[in-house]
Amino acid sequence: MIQQFKNLHKREQPVVLLNIWDNETADMLVQNNINIIATSSYAIAKNIGIEDGENLSFQKLLTIAKKIPGKFLSVDIESGYASTISELQTNTKILLESNIVGINIEDKFPDTHNLMNKELFVDRIKAIKKVDTLNQLFINARTDIFFFDDIEGKNISTKTLDNAIALILEYSNAGIDGIFIPGLKNKKFIEKIVEQINIPLNIMLDIKNDKIEDYLNLGISRISYGPSLYLDWTTSGLSKEMYFSQIIELFHNLQEQGKIKLA
Repeated sequence: MIQQFKNLHKREQPVVLLNIWDNETADMLVQNNINIIATSSYAIAKNIGIEDGENLSFQKLLTIAKKIPGKFLSVDIESGYASTISELQTNTKILLESNIVGINIEDKFPDTHNLMNKELFVDRIKAIKKVDTLNQLFINARTDIFFFDDIEGKNISTKTLDNAIALILEYSNAGIDGIFIPGLKNKKFIEKIVEQINIPLNIMLDIKNDKIEDYLNLGISRISYGPSLYLDWTTSGLSKEMYFSQIIELFHNLQEQGKIKLA
């Protein structure tokens, strides 16, 4: 199954993830033959009335995840719900026993904008791989090097670009399967990163403020919508069913044109 999931990540036809926040929204994707179900930690937390940043317990996250349908389930585990390597490895074992094919794990400390140093995050990736000896988890590492603070400034900073590429290469050597860079919007930077790496690049778009067509044909393998679907729905005045039917129709049209893959 993991190889099937990996094969969905193609630079010429990126896989699009419509991030969900409960089993009802996941059901709507499955009913429309969308087999990849990806969670958004922010949306899940907000939906049950708490703040993002690992304020939702790991056990509660697992309870929610176990109720989510879909062939391929990718779960946002934020920073790993672990302050130590031992805790992270314990959580990895639990994830491997669940119906989960992929994880998103961040290189920042929980509930902060503070990045870990690269050596610490590399050690955490290696710790996950030491437990996942059969390579059953698709590790999508999230770096927030372009996110928060002056996002526009970072998107024109060649120093930030160079630092990002250096990070990605180290994370890749540690064993990640994909790199997720929220905040990255500079198309030339995207193309440069794709040239330098040999793993799938995942970016995050906003359902209201970004046109997906602007980011096709750049070498991106995966496009996520993070919490933007949830935030857009909460102000839409539509039922979940009506909202998702409109969103899915939009992306189905792009899939029929061979531009994206909804899986």
